[in-house]
Amino acid sequence: MNLKSVLLYIASYFVFVVDSKRADKQLYCAVCRALVDEIKWSISQVDPKKTIQVGSFRVDTNGNQAISEKPYARSETHLTELMEGICHKMDDYLQTTDASGRTSVVRTTSRTGKALSLKNLSTDKESKKTIKFYCESIIEDHEEDMIGLFKREFLPEIEKAICGDIVSACTGDHLNIPLPTAAAEEEGENLIQDVEGDDDTEEDDDNLSELDKEEL
Repeated sequence: MNLKSVLLYIASYFVFVVDSKRADKQLYCAVCRALVDEIKWSISQVDPKKTIQVGSFRVDTNGNQAISEKPYARSETHLTELMEGICHKMDDYLQTTDASGRTSVVRTTSRTGKALSLKNLSTDKESKKTIKFYCESIIEDHEEDMIGLFKREFLPEIEKAICGDIVSACTGDHLNIPLPTAAAEEEGENLIQDVEGDDDTEEDDDNLSELDKEEL
């Protein structure tokens, strides 16, 4: 192999690495945004009349601790319980790449039970492990800050506050582009195209390198 070929090979390798890192950052951002959306939706499903008893350090004249009731939704208990299982929601997402080469995630199951079409979208089930890993990494590193924000009833730019400021997963340009959504399935249409792997044999990838997380 002559010098020119070697240099071309090296250049191609670095282009591949850069493109891969860019795709990983795009996916990390998309997972964060999907996570925020899932938390918001889960909070909206709580009965507003549901309350939780909260103790106080104050005691009455008889020495009894004062107990009050507050809405369950957005309470510390609610949000802590929600964070513990929210990443299971990522099982309903797959990675996809649009025509411009931008990597993102798309929900493959409707919250209302309606079948969704993934026509013209290439997906890879192996990426589901990465999607869940990214979600769990975000929760592990930023759960306390996220709970603090979601306690607030009004926070119009929650996606920017979390995925942009706290997690540093997304830029302003990323946040300006809506996450892709799947349309309702048409009769006789294939739901998923270009999928490899078998869900029945999928196992959690405990060996996913922590470097993935550190590099992000």
